[in-house]
Amino acid sequence: MRGKGQDIYVNMRRDPQSSAAVIAKLQPGVQLAVKECNGDWCQAETGGAEGWVAQGEVWGVYPGEAFK
Repeated sequence: MRGKGQDIYVNMRRDPQSSAAVIAKLQPGVQLAVKECNGDWCQAETGGAEGWVAQGEVWGVYPGEAFK
């Protein structure tokens, strides 16, 4: 996860859109198991939570990269 400092979180959402419900707030450095990316969002799981994270917030995934 990109970003550093206190009170910085990345929202994990129920669906791949910014208006979807937030199901978890992830701290920088948390490890995700990425299942797929569509070029804008990545479906991932961590610590029992599964949802979608904005692709630009995930380190190790190239911008615009899509895979299943």
